[in-house]
Amino acid sequence: MSEKKGSVAGEKKKSSVRGSQIAVAVVETVPLTPEVWFDLKEEEAALAQAAKEAQELLEMRALPVRQYLEASVVPLLLHGLQLLAIERPENPVDFLAKYLLEKNPK
Repeated sequence: MSEKKGSVAGEKKKSSVRGSQIAVAVVETVPLTPEVWFDLKEEEAALAQAAKEAQELLEMRALPVRQYLEASVVPLLLHGLQLLAIERPENPVDFLAKYLLEKNPK
């Protein structure tokens, strides 16, 4: 059975397998170049974004505890505590927990 490169889509070939005939559909072959595999601009943008996120994570982990908390937790926590003081709900812990979960930026 011979194989043709660059054949036209939908072309049919007949082959014989142990005395019976079967029809084989041949699909057009496409050159396998990087441009065909993926869109380079999208891949580059995704890689740049992943590198940026990894760098931010490394920088955040390198901070001392106080600076880490001030950068990541304190702003959201202070706003939640301000709302808690204004509204004075019956169950303040549940109120604050719900607020923090709903407003978590990540």
